[in-house]
Amino acid sequence: MVMVIVRIMGGLGNQLFQYAAGLGLSQRHNVPLKLDLSYYVEFAKTKWARRYGMNHFNIIPSVASEEEIASAKSCEYLKEEHFHYHPEIEQAGPMVYLEGYWQSERYFQEIREELRKQYVFIDKPSKPNRQMAERIERCPSVAFHIRRGDYVTDRHVRQLLGACPWEYYERAVRFLAKKVGKMHFFIFSDDPLWVKKHLELKHPWTLVDINNEDTCYEDMRLMSLCQHHITANSTFSWWGAWLAQNPRKIVVTPEKWMRLQSEKWKTTDLIPEGWHKL
Repeated sequence: MVMVIVRIMGGLGNQLFQYAAGLGLSQRHNVPLKLDLSYYVEFAKTKWARRYGMNHFNIIPSVASEEEIASAKSCEYLKEEHFHYHPEIEQAGPMVYLEGYWQSERYFQEIREELRKQYVFIDKPSKPNRQMAERIERCPSVAFHIRRGDYVTDRHVRQLLGACPWEYYERAVRFLAKKVGKMHFFIFSDDPLWVKKHLELKHPWTLVDINNEDTCYEDMRLMSLCQHHITANSTFSWWGAWLAQNPRKIVVTPEKWMRLQSEKWKTTDLIPEGWHKL
């Protein structure tokens, strides 16, 4: 059977990029898409462990068997060798195994509307999340993402990415204040204790600390309801902004996404047209 198989790995933001790239290629060839989920078995008990989260979206994934994975790899194995767009994917055949992060809208530009139909949250929000959503929708809301976690504690991740400097957030707030005026910031972070201790804003703000790693998709849903966005250098808030339906949304994102600057880690294809890099 001819099919596209994509390896799914990492956290929710990474998963959404990988699925989107696989779906774009499978629809180009009009063949089924199957997912290799072995990462979530291999790394289940390590410090790099992440949870598979796409079951919370309008997706019915077909999981590839070991035999199908081996067959696809032997036919064509396309591994992402650098961070920016891989034009080689355009020549990939209908029987192929994809491995990488594929973090560019260019991989799924042709299926944007189909992807939006699939990237719909299917779980009913809990009462606290429903109440938070109502607050977000009643005011000029800005999703403000502060990513720390392994960006601070893991030496390799800190050297590659690192948490955004506070100067970036100050510039982003000033930029939005000129464009929007009155705003209410909803703060999303994997380190809420740090936020409570250090965050100072001259605008009204609310810390969204009602979810955990198991329900992180709820945070992404709340982000997507905000009118405007200040992302971290994180695929999680990238998708929170991309999924937002406000046609007049302003998205501010870091110009320097990676600390490590090299040809391999170029981010020229990461930020969609119309987003503001600061």
